[in-house]
Amino acid sequence: MRMVFDSSSIILLAKISMLNIVAKNFECVITKDVKKECTHKKDYQDAKIITRLINEGLLHVENINVAKNMEYEFRLGKGEASSITLALKEKTVLATDDKAAIKACKIFGIGFVTSIDFVLRAFEKDKITSEEAKTKISKLDEYGRYSTEIIKNALETIGGKNEQSSKSQA
Repeated sequence: MRMVFDSSSIILLAKISMLNIVAKNFECVITKDVKKECTHKKDYQDAKIITRLINEGLLHVENINVAKNMEYEFRLGKGEASSITLALKEKTVLATDDKAAIKACKIFGIGFVTSIDFVLRAFEKDKITSEEAKTKISKLDEYGRYSTEIIKNALETIGGKNEQSSKSQA
């Protein structure tokens, strides 16, 4: 599945060591603006991971022209505005953890997923263990801007699967 990523999600996924897994399971696309935002601090570990995945061809970079009023009207950065524009053009899902971008997705009818969704899906597909998932959610709580309720629900989802698995084995 082809999916567009904005800066917030691509950086968070790199920080929690999920970007490799995601890039191997989805056709990941970022805009030139997102690439610039994510890789300009070359000594940051997340920038190194993103650059490596671009060089390996697992992250595809595309250029797109953004409507001049998109950033202003929705209070978006260049990366988010270009990502939304690309997702609209391609009629695909946007990976974003940016509150303003999520609001714009809802207005434009663009499907979206967050970094938490990727962790939960990887856990559900047995690509990561429950302990790895809990650690990654805790790191997202540290690095991201999630409400306590969202983090609590994600951790309960992880715990819920473990309880169901152990009950079905009994």
